[in-house]
Amino acid sequence: MRQLAAEADRIATLATKPTTGSGRRHRAALDAIREKVGYHAAWAQWSASADEIAALIDRIARHPARGIDDLIIKYDALQWSLLDDGAAFDTAVRRQVVAFRRDLVALAGSR
Repeated sequence: MRQLAAEADRIATLATKPTTGSGRRHRAALDAIREKVGYHAAWAQWSASADEIAALIDRIARHPARGIDDLIIKYDALQWSLLDDGAAFDTAVRRQVVAFRRDLVALAGSR
């Protein structure tokens, strides 16, 4: 998606010259270019995949943990939704979350 957006931006920059009051026209042109390069189709696919992942994470979170292995699975789902999906940007929090997973895995291995 980033590549498609960058390609659309590149084409729009080459195709249009900035003029006074052209904000709406530029946005409309950019939207048309994004459609041509496939950005909108890719966005729809990404959005559908994100919805599926969110539903799966919700199912995992609702399932009761019956042991440490279940806790690790629940943790991995939570980590994805918080860190890998871009929700948490603080690097200190990211390090703490990753360290907590190491502790969970070590605890599971020590049984």
